[in-house]
Amino acid sequence: MAVTIPGLSLSILRQDTRTESGRPVLISGRFTAFGLGFPSLIRVFLEGPSYNPEVRHFDTFASPFTGDYSVQVLAEKDGEYLVYAQAFPLPLAPTGPAFPEPEENK
Repeated sequence: MAVTIPGLSLSILRQDTRTESGRPVLISGRFTAFGLGFPSLIRVFLEGPSYNPEVRHFDTFASPFTGDYSVQVLAEKDGEYLVYAQAFPLPLAPTGPAFPEPEENK
C-alpha cells in the first residue's frame, strides 16, 4: 500500500528491467518536498526474476540540496525484475543528546 503525502515526490529511473546475471544495473531518482531536494534514506527494492521472485533491498541516501540518489545493483539471475523504492526522511532536528553524558570520576 502506497502512502501519499501531499508535497512529497519520489521518482525512480532504471537502466533496464531485463538483465543478465552479474551485470550491474543503475537505478537512480529524486526525492523532493514541495519541489526542493530533501535529504533522506532511500531503500530501493529489486524483486525478481519473474520466474522465481525474490525481494532484495539496497540502501542509499538522497543528497541534501537536489534530492538525487543513485545505486548500482547486481542481479543474481537472468530475467526481468520489478524495481520500486521507499523514502525515509531524516528528522529536521537531531534526536538524543547533542553531547555524550559526562562520566563521573570514581
